[in-house]
Amino acid sequence: MAGIAKTNCIPMPERRQAGLCEVICRMNHSCKANAQYFWDDQKGLEVCYAIMDIPKGEEITVCYSEITSGRPLRHDVHIQHGFNCQCKACTTSSPEQLAQSDKNREELCEIIDETPTLLQTNGTIAIKRAKRSLELIKIEELFGLAPAQYYDGFQVAVAWGDQASAKA
Repeated sequence: MAGIAKTNCIPMPERRQAGLCEVICRMNHSCKANAQYFWDDQKGLEVCYAIMDIPKGEEITVCYSEITSGRPLRHDVHIQHGFNCQCKACTTSSPEQLAQSDKNREELCEIIDETPTLLQTNGTIAIKRAKRSLELIKIEELFGLAPAQYYDGFQVAVAWGDQASAKA
């Protein structure tokens, strides 16, 4: 029973719980997922949304690990779940591409972490970093992060009076 729960429960960190969801638990993993799940308090259930257009016949995938983690940390999560990830992010053809992807994800994580401080201390750098985060999201195809980064970038631009960036 514990093994079933470990491999099939969906973490709900905002509620400090986990849930066994009949359909969502069956979705396979991709480090470049095309869907993302969220707890909907109003509906009282876990819901899944496409975060990009999904062509007919393509599998709907979600990311089991922290989306900004580099390959070594993602690999640890894969081992915990008992599989060897074969997604596009993990099977790219060259070690150089894998290393660059890890660097991009690390930079994206740094930008996300530093945004609250930059919002209060340096608007020019904060706006540049917000734009860079969106570039990295596109490069790495981590589209589930885009809404929050667009919102953060908008907040930074408004706070520092940069109307052009707020509208972009």
